[in-house]
Amino acid sequence: MIKKLSFIALTLLFIGLIGSAATFGLMNKKATIIGKERINNENIKSIKSLILGQ
Repeated sequence: MIKKLSFIALTLLFIGLIGSAATFGLMNKKATIIGKERINNENIKSIKSLILGQ
């Protein structure tokens, strides 16, 4: 029973490590802004920034 749980835990750990390694490179990938456009719409009450640090 303990061997089986250890094997499952080790498998999940490896899957997590592979997923972390695959997504870590995407974190620092830069995006290019093509253009800016002002929006004039009276129905929009507020916009909150979802970017960290702002």
